[in-house]
Amino acid sequence: MFKYLNKGKAFYTSLLKLALPVVLQNVLNSSLVMVGTFMLGQLGETEIAAATLANTPFFVVLLMVFGFQSGSSVLFSQYWGKKDMKSINKILGIGVYACTGITFIFSLTCFIFAGKIMAVINHDPEIIRLASQYMRITAFSYVLNAVSVVYISAQRSMENPKLGLIILTNTTVIDTTLSYILIFGKLGFPAMGVKGAAYAVLTARIIEFIITMSYAFFIQGRLKLDLKRLLRPGKEFIHDFIKYSGPVVLNEAIWGLGFSLYSVIYSLMDKSYLAANTVAGNIERITSSVTFGFAVAAGIIIGKLIGEGKEREVQETGKTFNILSAMIGVCLSGILLLSAPVIIEKFNLPAATIDVIHMFIVVMAFLIPFRCNLVVNIIGTLRAGGDTRFVFMIDTGYMWLICLPLAALFGLVLHLPVIWVILMPVLEDVLKGVSGLIRFLSGKWITNVTRSEAITGDEVIDSQIITHVEI
Repeated sequence: MFKYLNKGKAFYTSLLKLALPVVLQNVLNSSLVMVGTFMLGQLGETEIAAATLANTPFFVVLLMVFGFQSGSSVLFSQYWGKKDMKSINKILGIGVYACTGITFIFSLTCFIFAGKIMAVINHDPEIIRLASQYMRITAFSYVLNAVSVVYISAQRSMENPKLGLIILTNTTVIDTTLSYILIFGKLGFPAMGVKGAAYAVLTARIIEFIITMSYAFFIQGRLKLDLKRLLRPGKEFIHDFIKYSGPVVLNEAIWGLGFSLYSVIYSLMDKSYLAANTVAGNIERITSSVTFGFAVAAGIIIGKLIGEGKEREVQETGKTFNILSAMIGVCLSGILLLSAPVIIEKFNLPAATIDVIHMFIVVMAFLIPFRCNLVVNIIGTLRAGGDTRFVFMIDTGYMWLICLPLAALFGLVLHLPVIWVILMPVLEDVLKGVSGLIRFLSGKWITNVTRSEAITGDEVIDSQIITHVEI
């Protein structure tokens, strides 16, 4: 088994160059999100619950954007393997069109119907009031964020992950600093509480968009924008995008909705459970940031190898990632168990809520090795191989057909202790992990999704002579 780890210094150097900026970005961002949660926690459980519920609908749309980003990366990385910059511009254009349209419609709906949406998922009048305020303030910031993350994803897939580290980390620092000032009323500003946190998010997203667009048009890096192809990608590329990115978008949207419903179940059981889930989840995200950074790097390397036509090397490299991910997961589990008690004691929460947080942490620590392997295998390796439909089936099927219905039954109908609900995501990840490994070992997931000769709208017909313009 360990022979697959003998990949040589060049491989691990390349892996670290791709993974480390993403890991650092995610760890720092997750840490600062935790700081934001901590600041709201100083106000009380109601404020944490309000911000969490206000973000719940947007969590779904953010996962849709991640779906476009992840699905686009399948095409970006494989075309990068062929150094086909024209096709990359076309895929970027489709991604921007799709993300902007969806997030605008979603944001407009949330802005207009914020109160009604919150009333559906919670019955506490104060939580509904605070959550509605937060939702209306932050609504359209997600449109700007969608454009930024799709562009950053393209650069990352072209082996330039430092851009995301620089831009997203800086704007997250701005968000956290402004949250402190506006939540508690520092530097002469009034104390705004939850509204202050919302205004901090909005300001940070505007700055993020300005920095990203400035880089895209004036610095560019490895991705030289070709506005003609970006704005007119052509129907063939739209077809490819829908075929390979569509299942990823549906996957993330449906999975995100289901994951959000877990929060709704906790909310309907007791608001202390929702607060506990929020705090524990933010602590766990700091360690899982390593997992997602590793998965991103795996996807880029696998996609590039497929684009270069190195199928045998693809399978062997995938085995390397599976072994490494399990080893990393065990290490992360230990880190979580050691660090969580130190963080939890800083929160101003009731003892009963703290006990539930500890319960979440123990379960998460057990789950991390499975989840680390699962994420790297299905989000990194299988998706990069173009096997997006299979990933869609297992990522949503086990959740919606088995685990989510059981969580609702245990928590809302039978009124069992909260541990029964907490264990359902564990069951879900174990089932997905086993299915993903079986699929990987079959080798059926490897697909070259690039076009050897693409036809675009530049195709001209004159006197029955067809000239194919080079892409």
